[in-house]
Amino acid sequence: MTIEHTEEESTFDAWMKIYFRYPVIQKLPPRYLQDILLSLEEIQFPEGRIIINQGEPGDYYYVIKQGRCLATRQAFADAKEIKIRELTVGECFGEDALISDEPRDLKITTLTDCSLLRLNKEQFLALLKTPSIKFVDYTTMQNRRTSGAILLDVRTPEKFQQYHLNGCVNEPFFALRLQLTKLDHKASYVIICDDGNISEAAAYLLCNQGIKAEVLKGGINAVVK
Repeated sequence: MTIEHTEEESTFDAWMKIYFRYPVIQKLPPRYLQDILLSLEEIQFPEGRIIINQGEPGDYYYVIKQGRCLATRQAFADAKEIKIRELTVGECFGEDALISDEPRDLKITTLTDCSLLRLNKEQFLALLKTPSIKFVDYTTMQNRRTSGAILLDVRTPEKFQQYHLNGCVNEPFFALRLQLTKLDHKASYVIICDDGNISEAAAYLLCNQGIKAEVLKGGINAVVK
């Protein structure tokens, strides 16, 4: 017996197969997965539409159901846009600003007509960020270090040079995604920043690559108080 699939079913299967390979998604309890699928809102965009603008506040998290998008970045105002990467079916974007409460650090533009699925900020934080990010206090961080964990400071090089915790290595968050292949994927990391917010975004990024990462709760500010 031959089973025929409609185009809509094939598209659904394509993005699902890729999206559910992400380690963060695979580790979620079944009830969260069900809630995500029920909460995702589908929205259509034509070719050439800007979905996310660098510098704007975060509002949505997106998954590409159909089509391709381009991520670009400007180092400073009036600078030439630099191509960061292309995004295709099953890939997601927009989470960094939702977690860190920092402005969008990339511009995302559709390269083709696109069908995107999205969660608003509240939904993303409740269904994806909260169950995925783990925190440690300063004493636990030191114990992790003794056991071989890497202390990763994701602040800018300028801030790192001003002051940092002993034993840290610096990899600024704005460049972290481009340096993922250089990280030891078998190591454990404790992520550090000023207040913990950017660390959470960095930890989510690493966890989504299958790298074990925890956050120093409250960041350096909590340690020096």
